[in-house]
Amino acid sequence: MYRTSQVILEIHRASREVPFHCFQEHVLALMKRVISFDSAWWGIASVSPNLIHRLHLYNCDGGLPYIEQNFFREALLNNPGTTINLSDLITHDAYIRTNLYRVVGCRYKIECLLGTLLIEPVSSLFEFVTVWRHDFLKPFVENERRMKEMLMPHLAEAHRNAWLQHVLKDELIHNAAWAVADEYAYLRELSPAFITRIKDEWPTWQNCRLPEPLLHCVTHVRSFRGRKLIVNITPHEEFYFLEARPLCAFDRLAP
Repeated sequence: MYRTSQVILEIHRASREVPFHCFQEHVLALMKRVISFDSAWWGIASVSPNLIHRLHLYNCDGGLPYIEQNFFREALLNNPGTTINLSDLITHDAYIRTNLYRVVGCRYKIECLLGTLLIEPVSSLFEFVTVWRHDFLKPFVENERRMKEMLMPHLAEAHRNAWLQHVLKDELIHNAAWAVADEYAYLRELSPAFITRIKDEWPTWQNCRLPEPLLHCVTHVRSFRGRKLIVNITPHEEFYFLEARPLCAFDRLAP
């Protein structure tokens, strides 16, 4: 249980700290800690028109072929939020005689399959995550199906948050050194780059509170200028947003 909780925490943390173009690959690798699989698809799609808007491939090549009669897709569409195990729909002997296996399964080595689909709250598009194993002698068991079903809302929400941050303020989140502190100068959120910047100025700093000079700047809502960095402070209701950057040559010329 502890391992699962840790994975969920890391999934949500990744939505803030991992660059968006790496997010899905990173999160699928996290999921492998609790569900073993070989390959995966993670996509956004619509039914009318029948179109895949985005598709992330994990350990596989090529796109997702469209098949008119796809009983697995129909099961996902008819049961949003429920993880479907292929083996609950059809035996393996019957599966390898289907068009789904001939066109898709054989090409991508899809022998054992788990899939989950959710409906996006704003766009009503379908977000799906499908994972599979290449060895039909290693079927997914019920506990793994339940685990996938429990994780799916976390995957979708973290993906949504990562995408929003990418669209709205990608530069701020991933390339800047930022932090959010309360009125007592306790750090509530921060980027890894912020820690690096602060330790450039105060190498021995190891605290959940800001260094003493910054505490005074927060209290008086004014920027801090040190030997190696500048920290701009902006109040946001009961919190303070801090953005640190290295001191540049122009700063040294300023009075």
